[in-house]
Amino acid sequence: MIGDVSGKGVPASLFMSIVTDEFGFFAKPDVKPEDAIFELNSALIKKASSGLYVTMFYAIFDMGSRVMSYANGGHLPVILSSPGKGLKMLNAEGGLPPGMMESSYGGGSEAFAGGDVFVFYTDGVTEATRPDGSMYCEERLRAVVDKNRDLPPKALLDAIEKDIRRFEPKKTQHDDITLMIVKVE
Repeated sequence: MIGDVSGKGVPASLFMSIVTDEFGFFAKPDVKPEDAIFELNSALIKKASSGLYVTMFYAIFDMGSRVMSYANGGHLPVILSSPGKGLKMLNAEGGLPPGMMESSYGGGSEAFAGGDVFVFYTDGVTEATRPDGSMYCEERLRAVVDKNRDLPPKALLDAIEKDIRRFEPKKTQHDDITLMIVKVE
């Protein structure tokens, strides 16, 4: 699961602690990702009064069937890079960020094979901004992933971070940047 809480500072940190604690109750191998996010959302709405919410993308990799099941709660899609097939954006229909208001969530599934690379990221990546106001954007991220997809996960992560730093110097960074690379062997 990758998530990004709205807001900044201590209130956002405390809310994310609540989210991760609650998420553990609902995220089980036998529970569909869309059902887990639905239950999390219901729990957050009952407990939270801070006006905060969290975007999240939750995936379960079943190594036996070689299928990833996933659901999206208002988060950015995941990039899938498959050898010889190019890039694909994985998303699921519907679903507001958990904690915002009642919502239903759609799920999806994707077969995977050796060499497939999944890139999970937060909006701090695509919204990295230069002083002139231009943004890093999804297209640039996709290009870096496509160019470096054969690298080991850590090296791919480093290539993306290096490109972001060339685009937006760290001293001007306005949002947290989170990346997670999953490469199937």
